[in-house]
This record gives sequence, structure tokens and C-alpha cells, in this order.
Amino acid sequence: MQSSLNKVRPIILFDIDSTLLNGTRVYSATLTHLIRKFNRADLTALRYLLFRRPKGFLGSPAAGNSFLAPRHYREALFADVLPTLRKLKGKASLGIFSQGPGRLQRAKLYLSGIEEYFSPELTFIFPPRKILKAKRILAQLPKTRIYFVDDRPGIAAALANHRVKVFLIRRRSKPVPQNGGIIRIRSLKEILDIV
Repeated sequence: MQSSLNKVRPIILFDIDSTLLNGTRVYSATLTHLIRKFNRADLTALRYLLFRRPKGFLGSPAAGNSFLAPRHYREALFADVLPTLRKLKGKASLGIFSQGPGRLQRAKLYLSGIEEYFSPELTFIFPPRKILKAKRILAQLPKTRIYFVDDRPGIAAALANHRVKVFLIRRRSKPVPQNGGIIRIRSLKEILDIV
């Protein structure tokens, strides 16, 4: 993996939900869709998520008629995501460190239109308890500055214990524990001043 990544550039690994995507907004749009019209495209979307069939579903017109409609995900991106990713793309190698069902998490990146910003070699998605994988992931990465961006204080504190810098994004004011390895931010744009 090291040969395909620029060793000089820092690496920034993002969580997906509540960091890049407003999950409440996605789930609300999905639920509204399912209540108003459950259709054949929705059955196909379920088959895709459960069994990875049919191939190519996410890019098909049928996806737009299902609860996996790309517009739900594009509208759920926080306003600071695209401008920040565009600027960071030239400064750092970007990746994902997230937990949840793999197909759904990858679909969120594709459907929201931000998949292109993240290196496949730096995309790590795990079932629950992703923090248990942090040490193994860090051992695979090139020797460079590494940053994680997450919205959960417990995960941020655990990651900071691995001698990396962690951006804890708190879009709303909430108290968080103090930790020297954690940089508290309210917008992703604040990362641009530090990296």
C-alpha cells in the first residue's frame, strides 16, 4: 500500500455519519419515502443492500425511485463538506474510518457524490466497535502525520490514545472531555488551518 500513497502528505480519515452526512436528514427522507410509496425499486434496493444484487443498481435510474435516492444523500451533506474536501484533496490523502453495514456505508459515499475524494486504499469500514481495529489500521499506514475526524467523544478519546491527532467535530455546542490529542472543531473548514 505504501507505494501507491504519497508518503509526505498527511492522511486524514473521516467518519461518515454526523461528520460528513447528516444522518437524521437522510433517515427522515428515507422514512418519508417508504411511508408515502414503497415500490418495486425499494425491493430492488433492499436486495442490493442485502445480497449485492443487482450489480450497478446504485448508478441506475431505479435507484432514484427508491429509498436510496441520491438526492437524499446529496441534500444530507453538511454545507462545509464539499468545499473542505476540494481543498484538502490537494494537501492530504483522504480516507474513511467508519462503522456500520459495509454496503450501506459505501453506498452513502457513492450516493452523496463524495466517493471520488477518498482513496480506496484508505477506506476502512467495520461493523460495530471500529475502535478495536484502530491499532491494526495505523500499523498499515505510511509513516506520516495521521488525523482522524469523528463526532463521538468516546471514539475521539480512544483514537487520541494511539498518538494521532483527532478532530472532534461538534456542530452543536455540547460539553466534551479534555484530551491533549483532540482538536475540537465546529466546522470541517477549521481543518484547513491546521493540516
